[in-house]
Amino acid sequence: MSGTSRKVAYVLSSNFSGSTLLALHLAGFENAYLVGEAAYVYRKNKSGDWRHRKFCTPCGTQGRARQCPVWGDDAIEQLRQRPEDYFPILSGRIVEPVGLWVDSSKDLDWILHQKAQGAEPYVVHITKSMQGFIGSHLNRERTKGGLGFQAHLWGKQNLQYANFAQQQGLPYVHVQYEDFVTQPETVLKRIAAFLDEKHRPQAPYWERDMHFVKGNPAAAVAFQPSLAEKQVGLNADLYSDGGRGLFLDEKWKKLLTGDQVKALYSLPMVKKASEKFGYTLPSEAEKAGNTFLLTLQYRLQTSQHAAYSTPRHAY
Repeated sequence: MSGTSRKVAYVLSSNFSGSTLLALHLAGFENAYLVGEAAYVYRKNKSGDWRHRKFCTPCGTQGRARQCPVWGDDAIEQLRQRPEDYFPILSGRIVEPVGLWVDSSKDLDWILHQKAQGAEPYVVHITKSMQGFIGSHLNRERTKGGLGFQAHLWGKQNLQYANFAQQQGLPYVHVQYEDFVTQPETVLKRIAAFLDEKHRPQAPYWERDMHFVKGNPAAAVAFQPSLAEKQVGLNADLYSDGGRGLFLDEKWKKLLTGDQVKALYSLPMVKKASEKFGYTLPSEAEKAGNTFLLTLQYRLQTSQHAAYSTPRHAY
């Protein structure tokens, strides 16, 4: 057990902002292993029952998630019975030695729990532009609370991640999704230097024997290209290459007007987060007209409370 590495790169982001994609590429670092959204293993519903039963995304595309050598039923039982032995249990199921764990759970309580268990946390924070974030939610018809509330949530959540790392004194690096997909090698080298890890060319992640928990459902497309046929709306075109290419997600340009984008950028939380993470009003919105009424509407939406349930953990 003493030789088990507990160095973890926690990839944080808002939903649909590139965390799974970035984590898959970080798993290409020497001796790195992607566990994915491992916190799901320990989540319970309001009744106190385990919330999830199938975990491994690559194995799931083959219909054998519960027989996964890393996240199968027997492994999950061990992990749930002995959460304090999380690292040695996983290490015993992985053939190659692991020097860096890559975790994309996006769960701050999980990070604190693992830190208390001896983990050495590094925070890798990836953000998508506010309009890109909204576009991804519109495409999936996930805009509960209205666009103003969702934009407010984008700013609040990302600021929370950055503040968390600072308050906990954790090593932290921020990257923009837009930079990652257009200049992947530059971004990966910067993250490798931050983690003091070696970045070297490897086989594409979909050709490697990988076993990770959950993640963006579109990530499964790379492991089973036929799943691209199930993608709908604008995603159908984006994943026509089998989900194996990096692309700049600009669905928002077809889903939002310039007036909407300008009004959303005027929200206090969006302003604060945009300045923090290096985003400015896009050119498409610079010539927008009078957005007073839209801005008022969006500001009213920001006062709404999220109707999302807080995850219940058992670790």
